[in-house]
Amino acid sequence: AAEQIVFTSGCTEALNLAIRGSLFRGDEVLCSHAEHNAVMRVLKGLEQQGEITVRVAEPDSRGLLSPEALRQATTPKTALCVLNHASNVTGVVQPVRELADALRPMGIPVLVDAAQTAGILPVSLKKLGADMIALPGHKGLLGPSGIGAVLLSPAFAAQLEPLIAGGTGSASDQEELP
Repeated sequence: AAEQIVFTSGCTEALNLAIRGSLFRGDEVLCSHAEHNAVMRVLKGLEQQGEITVRVAEPDSRGLLSPEALRQATTPKTALCVLNHASNVTGVVQPVRELADALRPMGIPVLVDAAQTAGILPVSLKKLGADMIALPGHKGLLGPSGIGAVLLSPAFAAQLEPLIAGGTGSASDQEELP
């Protein structure tokens, strides 16, 4: 649905929106060992400000995460898991669906960074079992630079906090953001 897609200036903004818009002070974020700086700099910045705690799941010798490794790395404070679908350094493609399925019983939402895979591998909320997917327009989708998007599950479409407040072109008679 249109309400589940937020267009952004690129994948970095999409990741920022998904991360910053879904976390609260005291939350813990679990991520893979191979996150791009577009994720790690946001997470580490929030951690240095005392907003969140970051935990990194350890891969096997091939660079792959296992469902068990993710489950072992979680705590009761884990509020989000960020997974790099494919590494821009090694090319390793994570088994995101298996990983997301392992976290679902614990109620831990999954954000997928599909910067390297959108347009190359099948990428959808349903296919990956993800709650949010951030993607750029200029790589595998062959669009122009300066565009991206975050795809949101219905639950996140209803609860994600915006990064920027201001004009929306709607509800102009209200001072609050619709």
